[in-house]
Amino acid sequence: MSPSRTTAAHSAQPGHRVICIAYPRAMSLDITGPMQVFATANDVRQRQGQPAFYQLVFAGLEAGPVTLSCGLQTIATQGLGQLRPGANSTVLVPGGDGVVDVQHHSGLRQWLQRTAPQVQRLGSVCSGALILARAGLLDGLP
Repeated sequence: MSPSRTTAAHSAQPGHRVICIAYPRAMSLDITGPMQVFATANDVRQRQGQPAFYQLVFAGLEAGPVTLSCGLQTIATQGLGQLRPGANSTVLVPGGDGVVDVQHHSGLRQWLQRTAPQVQRLGSVCSGALILARAGLLDGLP
């Protein structure tokens, strides 16, 4: 995301927070694809003279560097302990090779279990569904 887009998305009074949770060896496309969709929606709104609607939050298990499955290293601006998602939030869990390990991360599992009833939407991309399943959040769903 360009610095100007980040500034614009954070300076407006957004109506909705989109929180993407990164972890080691998550798939970059599962993160950047959905985040770009929301960033583009903000761009379109701003070109129409409207304020940005989505506040994009890139978080990790902890704040700091996260190495994705392609070897790209990126920076999570917040860790799980710093996040306060509410009713105006969507939480996205990406897939990737790291799912094998992170689905057993008790801190993430407990955070997802506490957060699920508080947010408007909780979703996953591809194999990120295994993380939600391990947290018991897909029990009873088709």
